[in-house]
Amino acid sequence: MERDPFEDKPEEYSEEVEDGKTEDWEEEDMVNQTRGPQRSKSGQNTPILFWAALVFIIFAFFFVLIRSWNQVSKDDIKKMNESVAQLEARLAKIEETQKGAIDLQMQLSAIVQVVKRLEGSDQALQSQVNQLSEKVGKAGKAGTVAAPKPAPTPAAAQPPKQPSAKRYHVVQKGETLFRIAQKYGKKVAYLQKLNNIDPKQEIFPGQKLLIE
Repeated sequence: MERDPFEDKPEEYSEEVEDGKTEDWEEEDMVNQTRGPQRSKSGQNTPILFWAALVFIIFAFFFVLIRSWNQVSKDDIKKMNESVAQLEARLAKIEETQKGAIDLQMQLSAIVQVVKRLEGSDQALQSQVNQLSEKVGKAGKAGTVAAPKPAPTPAAAQPPKQPSAKRYHVVQKGETLFRIAQKYGKKVAYLQKLNNIDPKQEIFPGQKLLIE
C-alpha cells in the first residue's frame, strides 16, 4: 500500500488550508469593499437624475404651454383690433352721410323760405301798386271839371279801322307777371284777364303771354 504523503504532516496541511481560506476570505472582503461604495454611489445618483429629468420636463411643458397661450392671445387681440377699426370706419362713413343729408335738408329749407319771402314781397308790392293806381284814378276823376261842349262839327269821313297787330311776350326764367306788366305799362289784372290766368296761378318760363 502506498502511504499518503499528507499523513505524516497533518498539522502542516491543515495550517496551509486554513491559510488559503483566510486569504480567500480576505480577497472577497476587499472585492466587496471596493464594489460596495460603487453600487451605493450609483444607487444614490439614479434618483437625483430621475427627479432632475422630471423637473426639466415639467418646466419645458409649462414653457411651451405659456408661449402657445400668449401667441393665441396676441392673434385674437389683433383680430379684435382690426374688427373694431373696421366698425369705427363704417360708423364714420354713416355719420358723414347723415351729416351731408342734414346739411342738404337745411339748405333746401333755407331756399324754400327765401322763395316764400320773395313771393310774399312780390304779391305785397303788386297789391300796393294796384291800390295806388286805383287812388290815382279816383283822384283824377274827382279833380277834372266838366268843360263846355264845343259846337258839333260835321264829322269827316274816317277811314275804316284796321285791326291792330297782337303783341306777345315769352316768359323768361325769373320773370313775374308783375314785372312783365311794368315792362309794357299794363296792369297785372289786365294781363291776367287777357290771358285767362287765375290770380293764384303762376307763370312759367317759355309761356307765351298776350300783351295787347
